[in-house]
Amino acid sequence: ARLTSLWSVAVTAVVARAAMVAVFAPIEGLRRLEPSVIAANLNAGQGFTFEQYGAVYHAWKEPLYIVLLAWLTRWVGESNLAVLLFQSFFGVGTAVGVALIARYLLADPPTAILAGMIVAVNPFLIYYDTQFIHPLSMDAFLFVATVGASLVAVSDCDRGLNRTLLA
Repeated sequence: ARLTSLWSVAVTAVVARAAMVAVFAPIEGLRRLEPSVIAANLNAGQGFTFEQYGAVYHAWKEPLYIVLLAWLTRWVGESNLAVLLFQSFFGVGTAVGVALIARYLLADPPTAILAGMIVAVNPFLIYYDTQFIHPLSMDAFLFVATVGASLVAVSDCDRGLNRTLLA
């Protein structure tokens, strides 16, 4: 039952994103913001830079998303589908992670699934996953993963050091 509930959260997140793409797919493709420009510059050998107002800036953006995006676009090209899948992976993972954390904290499976479903259909995550090349879902996923790892570390500190260090 637990795995089925988590699958329902994941499927809801996927369906919400697919519906958004089906109804509001940008005709020109995903809107490109600074992260995609910086990733393209990385692939072109120009470093972690972007141009704005006629000047070239050295970016101080979150590097993990940009490096992963650069690797993805180098590997598959400028594919909107690949970027949509990449970003949606983090959105789905965020929803499932919230459900897991809520189950752990509340010990109430229906409430945990509700929490996961709320994140699965969060309009801001869905909008940014399907309309922009943007790290919002990855940032949310990393935050949820950090909270989960912290909970594992705190809850297992009396059982031994191995799982605490792993978290």
